[in-house]
Amino acid sequence: MTLPTPSSSNQNSENSQIKQNLNQSEPQKVSLLGRNEPPLKSRKQVSKGGTWSFSSKAMIGAIAVSTIPVLAVGILTYSMVRSLRQQVIQTGQSEGPVLAETENNFDRQLGLLLLGTAVTAGLAGAIAIFMTRRTVNPVLQGTAMTNKLVDQLRRQEANTFNSQARPDDLGSLQSNLSIIEERLPELIWKQEAETERYQILMDIIQQMRKARSEEEVLRLAVTGIRQAFQTDRIGIFRFNTSSWEGSFVEESVAPGFPKALWSTIKDPCFEGHAQEYAQGRIHAIDNIYEAELGDCYITLLERFAVKANLVAPIMQDDQLFGLLIGHQCTGPRLWQQHEIDLFAQLATQVGLALERARLLEQFDMKATRSQVFIEITHNIRASLIEEDILEATVYQVRKELWCDRVIVYHFSEDWYGTVVAESVLPGCPKALYAKIKDPCFEEGYVEQYKAGRVQAINNVHEAGLTECHLKQLEPFGVKASLIAPIVKDNHLFGLLIAHECAAPRNWQPWEIDLFTQIA
Repeated sequence: MTLPTPSSSNQNSENSQIKQNLNQSEPQKVSLLGRNEPPLKSRKQVSKGGTWSFSSKAMIGAIAVSTIPVLAVGILTYSMVRSLRQQVIQTGQSEGPVLAETENNFDRQLGLLLLGTAVTAGLAGAIAIFMTRRTVNPVLQGTAMTNKLVDQLRRQEANTFNSQARPDDLGSLQSNLSIIEERLPELIWKQEAETERYQILMDIIQQMRKARSEEEVLRLAVTGIRQAFQTDRIGIFRFNTSSWEGSFVEESVAPGFPKALWSTIKDPCFEGHAQEYAQGRIHAIDNIYEAELGDCYITLLERFAVKANLVAPIMQDDQLFGLLIGHQCTGPRLWQQHEIDLFAQLATQVGLALERARLLEQFDMKATRSQVFIEITHNIRASLIEEDILEATVYQVRKELWCDRVIVYHFSEDWYGTVVAESVLPGCPKALYAKIKDPCFEEGYVEQYKAGRVQAINNVHEAGLTECHLKQLEPFGVKASLIAPIVKDNHLFGLLIAHECAAPRNWQPWEIDLFTQIA
């Protein structure tokens, strides 16, 4: 059974907590078609890195590698030239002006050497910076991409990642790649499972779209969903909204388990939950004996051997049509979140398929009624004799409406009436040639019927008819009636009347329309 009890009002939150605990401790998951999901691995601790970024370190290293040799050679050359200058000065002190000129030349050469060394070191540093940036940028972009991916994984599975300070860019890239490598089998599995669920959803939707009636939609739905979920029972529970009673109107159940089809169930507490279901509430119970359900509810579930169940609302025209219900009878079942999501999507699609089937039924019914009308009018017009026309009319109408009696009631000038044509089911009283006088008819109804009044009475004892009128109907065993005027040359020729004698009858709109057109 599917309906919640007051004691299960907090079930959704409890189920969410249960599933979080299960996701942490469960070594494996099983997909809809039984494929094992890769187990979660323990997360590695990320050590804290330095305060300098990878880019900064690379820049400093490149500048150092490119400029230090240049500066070293320049300084060494400067030292050698300066030493040579000193030697020349010491050996040439007596030469006077020549010595001064030589000393000036050495000073100029030393200046140029220092300038050249600085310029060369600067150019080497600039080239190093440019090349380092060209080399580091892809690493930084890769780091940013992996950071984004890992952050998404952290948000999706907050309980499975340790929250640690991010190291430098290279360390972060290495750590991210390690996490991605660790998670890749599970990510691939999830992608395959998502594709599989989408394919299952599309297959079942395609099957339901082929249906042209409500019964066919429900039958295809329960069969396809039970096969996809590999569960013991899938049922459609439909409500009688006037009392919130309901019954299983369709079912697919594994052999050996009790059948729930057409079982009527009333839950006095459901009315309080109807609005929740109408707003999309999904109810999942992994184990009925651990869900804090009331004894009465557990007894009801045990009647159908239920150990775990999954319930989603079926909406039709924004109204709660019923519930899509999954039962596990062999034992408890840990409903996975992807199963719950898919189940809810399928319930939505069942509602849409029901709306589509209803429109197709209406279209087919209109086409059928048009064909029926053409056939009846063709048969009526096959003769030019009034008596034959009337007999063909009552016969064809009774055959199409499946009612107990159809008559043509013809008025005389003083508004006395006579049954001039009749088609009646064997066993019902005959009315042919019966004469009936209603003293109130001329005063109250002639103009109304001439104007096209059609009267449908589902139950003659609940329609507020006068005692005189009821006594006129009583000899013919009438329980329900349908009356339409026959107008000839703007004159009320008579009435076309259908009678139901076995029991009251709810005349359908299409029946009234067809009856009126034929009259």
